[in-house]
Amino acid sequence: KNHDFLIRLFAVLVKNDPTLMLMLVGDGPLREQMIDLAKQLGVAKNIIFTGMRGDVPDLLSAMDVFVFPSLFEGLGLALIEAQAAGIPCVIADTIPPEALQIPELMQTVPLVERGDSNLEQWIDAVGNALQRGKMEQGRALAVIEKTDFNIDNNAKAILSIYEGARADG
Repeated sequence: KNHDFLIRLFAVLVKNDPTLMLMLVGDGPLREQMIDLAKQLGVAKNIIFTGMRGDVPDLLSAMDVFVFPSLFEGLGLALIEAQAAGIPCVIADTIPPEALQIPELMQTVPLVERGDSNLEQWIDAVGNALQRGKMEQGRALAVIEKTDFNIDNNAKAILSIYEGARADG
């Protein structure tokens, strides 16, 4: 997920605005290493490591920007959830286009796997996202509800396939 880059980016952003907070939701084998990096960069007090949570929609509602510098992503369901919450998203150019459902919330930034050569682009993109602000959640949900990510739409499509197979069989 590229947490190393995210924490380094955040450390630069905090220098300009010490009131910023970073929330990392989830858990994994690199957690302690990321906590150590946050301490080393002097931003540990500004980062919340939530661990595994069942209340992700509530956490998303507390966020102003969703930053997703993932090195590789199969789809990025967390990004779909962020869009449904109406949060402006700054994402890596590695994210599959299928995950970009609300274009006005998206800002794609190239990702350099090694080094910080495009860190300024990420800083600018996060600043722009903060200025744009959130989309009204009801409007964002209405957009997502019309997509293939809506479970009702998926259920209808699957039912249609089964009914077609039954009629053919």
